[in-house]
Amino acid sequence: NFKKEKSFITIRGVKLEKLGICIPDELNAHEILKLATLADEAGLHSVWKTEDYYFRDGISLLSAVAVHTKNVKIGVDVINPYTRNPALIAMSAATIDEVSNGRFILGMGSSTEVWIEEQMGIRLGKRLTVLKETVEAIRKILSGDLVNFEGKEVKLRNIRLGFKPYRKNIPIYLAAVGPKMLQLAGGVADGVILTAASSPKYIRDFAMENLKIGMEKSGKKIEQIDICCNIIFSLSEDSKKAKELAKMMTGLCLSIPEYGDLIMEKSGMDKDLLIPIRQCLKKGDVHLMRRYVTDEMIDIFTISGTKKECEDKFFEYKKAGIKTPLLMPVSDYKEVIGFCATLNP
Repeated sequence: NFKKEKSFITIRGVKLEKLGICIPDELNAHEILKLATLADEAGLHSVWKTEDYYFRDGISLLSAVAVHTKNVKIGVDVINPYTRNPALIAMSAATIDEVSNGRFILGMGSSTEVWIEEQMGIRLGKRLTVLKETVEAIRKILSGDLVNFEGKEVKLRNIRLGFKPYRKNIPIYLAAVGPKMLQLAGGVADGVILTAASSPKYIRDFAMENLKIGMEKSGKKIEQIDICCNIIFSLSEDSKKAKELAKMMTGLCLSIPEYGDLIMEKSGMDKDLLIPIRQCLKKGDVHLMRRYVTDEMIDIFTISGTKKECEDKFFEYKKAGIKTPLLMPVSDYKEVIGFCATLNP
């Protein structure tokens, strides 16, 4: 059992108001519920289920998490408006929010071309427009009103929820990497979720600047938006072991063409370092790929190492502008939750 802590942690006198944990894809349903319960007992702010194809369905699991927890907020990180229609997303969000007594956070993103178009044969359309219109449509549906929505990409006719939602204003967060999506998130979302392997430099010099552009256009202030970041997290008394454990996830995240090149460039790294990583993945050799993920890349793109090293890196992400770190543990998740619970003794 973990001692319940305050709703914030403090490192070097700097307050981190929120701290969340992402549920690893490889855990089975029973292990996921155990992790969520531990996070709830430890007093963490939020538990998030990624929805990476073709792993376990995030929405289904979060309904179970809602029943097994009491206080921790529950977020999906993230679903897209292609495999789920905006009307279905609104129904699912309202249902989980009701089950959890108002603890649900709806995370949305545009997914990847490989998953949506190449593998599933679903037309992507204009991603920014699709996502913007989906957010608007979902909010209209959650209001309880009769909805007729005629957008450029999203079209809904005579839709009304058949029940009164627990909350009409369920928070909607957008996953963003590039400038236009970051600006959209800053303008229309309640929060932004930055991708795993985002470096403090990328966040400070690029992501924050584009978020501010979006906020300024819509008249929002920085206090009105939650800034989250999925952070690959590896903890061990043996620093070398911790960093080695983080290499596979780091390589996989940076290998995605839509994300990796931009993040490398904005982090001051040579994107050609990703060439052998992608070649290994193309051959299906993930173990060989790890050899090409350097220790420098781990230091820049993850929080990995001893307790002291991890505390120092938390400080860097906070200074860069992150309000809610969302830890993606690649080491023992029980130790990670225990570490989180003791950060503010």
